[in-house]
Amino acid sequence: MKLIEVDDTTFRSLALAARARNVTIGEIVAWLVREVSLKVEDRPVSLHTNEEVRVYVRYHGERVEGRFDPVKKRLTLTSGPLAGKSFNSPSAAAVAVVSALNQNRERPNTDGWRFWRIADTNEPIDMLRKIDRNM
Repeated sequence: MKLIEVDDTTFRSLALAARARNVTIGEIVAWLVREVSLKVEDRPVSLHTNEEVRVYVRYHGERVEGRFDPVKKRLTLTSGPLAGKSFNSPSAAAVAVVSALNQNRERPNTDGWRFWRIADTNEPIDMLRKIDRNM
């Protein structure tokens, strides 16, 4: 059996959680590790992999889909009025979609990191940057 060191505040929190669940502190730590491991396995792809991420947006009554390359930060549209076009950033792709679908909008500037959604999780692709910062 290996030992781990934690600060006093963390130990008190673990002890409280163990009492609340009527288990040992070791069992609480094991449960926490399992929970975090499951969440890591369910995470979308990191920005440092070569795997493209399927993305989409619903804008002005239309669903537009694409593929996002996390390494190159490049987004290629696979459906909609601009299907087949590739952009150097999620924001450039977002501006192009907004311009194409809403020609009356005076300023098409759009934060592509919040505009595009990960198809598998429905989260904004900004989540990919947050995951990488926390790894």
